[in-house]
Amino acid sequence: MPSETRFIFFETGELLRASLDWAVANGKKIGKAKPSRLHVDLEALAVSVHFDVKGAEQPTIPPLELKSEHLQTALLTLCRKQKIPLPMKSAKTLIALQNQITFMITLTNENDAPKIKIEYAD
Repeated sequence: MPSETRFIFFETGELLRASLDWAVANGKKIGKAKPSRLHVDLEALAVSVHFDVKGAEQPTIPPLELKSEHLQTALLTLCRKQKIPLPMKSAKTLIALQNQITFMITLTNENDAPKIKIEYAD
């Protein structure tokens, strides 16, 4: 049975939204700070959100950093919220493709594969 591969590319706004939603869900204190910069590390598959805090009475907020595993969780949650279909029994891999953070979704149906030995000619 052939496998199928799908790619979901994430724009800057989606990365930012997913990161901020993940921060709130995990108890990170952001308050009324406004995101001022999003740094995307394609090699490490990570993002960091920098904040601009107005007024001397507000403490500075360190950058919010999401490493690969947290970013993947944040993006999976974003896909569910936006009703983007993700098959449950698929491999979901975070990759960098065409200078964007991307989900590679691979579907295989190994249950339908015949249980026989396969030999290849030399």
